[in-house]
Amino acid sequence: MVMFSSTFVNAQTCPDNKIRVYKRVGASGGCVSHCVSWNNMPPGWSTSCSAGRLANEQAGGEIFTLAVSPNPVSASTTVLFYVGQTENVSLKIFDVSGRLVTTLADASFEEGDHEITWNAADVNAGIYFLRFETAGYSENQKLIVAK
Repeated sequence: MVMFSSTFVNAQTCPDNKIRVYKRVGASGGCVSHCVSWNNMPPGWSTSCSAGRLANEQAGGEIFTLAVSPNPVSASTTVLFYVGQTENVSLKIFDVSGRLVTTLADASFEEGDHEITWNAADVNAGIYFLRFETAGYSENQKLIVAK
């Protein structure tokens, strides 16, 4: 375990030789975390975050984060997401004209970190959009498929 100054939380290790990374989210500037491979940290994430904000966000209930790696995509990509409570989650991929390409998930997920792989080998190169949706939150991320 790596210790940062007293204003930061510890960088914690995770199962399968992964590390815990943190990201500030929401208007309050709170922090959420999830586990990633050492060599595959998503943009905007780091190994530390303000301990007070992290504790406040974790106590607050509805927290959502979304990261996609790698992006651009060649053959497949992993969608990492965190939900702060048991939540119905919909993950769908759309093309630029708004047509549904595939549904990655449409189910209930328990509080915690989750990851789903999208196999993009059978789609054309181009721009796609990942739609992450719950009852009270939605987010879109642009995906670039490069062959």
